[in-house]
Amino acid sequence: MDNTTPEPKSLLIEKQNKYSHNERQLEYYYKNKENMRKQQNKYKKTDRGRKNNRISRWRRSGLILQSDETYESIYKIVDECELCMNCGSEFSDKGLFRKCMDHDHETGFFRAVLCCRCNLWDPQYRKEISKIKCPKQKNPKNLMVANKDIIA
Repeated sequence: MDNTTPEPKSLLIEKQNKYSHNERQLEYYYKNKENMRKQQNKYKKTDRGRKNNRISRWRRSGLILQSDETYESIYKIVDECELCMNCGSEFSDKGLFRKCMDHDHETGFFRAVLCCRCNLWDPQYRKEISKIKCPKQKNPKNLMVANKDIIA
């Protein structure tokens, strides 16, 4: 005799519904792939889409929050800073002078807002970057960086 018990009808129906649901999802995706991509690209161009996309990239790149930080607070700092915290150059939309969020790869903590040129610069110099304040920041004491004792 076979010791296995047959599956109850409810489980069989549930499996069939799940399978047909996945098929319907795939079918919908293939029918509407272009429209879905257009909607995603349109969303990415909105302020909310840019913010969510940037925060998502930060999470993937290893940004770790300290106890008093939020992704929104770091985003606000990055968004409001108009000059590189290292060289003082004005940011551009493309090229070496676009904004980069610099973080410590060992701890994962946010350090500064730099242009790409400074972010790719000598790693030994990065220890000094935390001491630099954003020149256009109205109140540098509100700037949140990884080392709290640096800003006086």
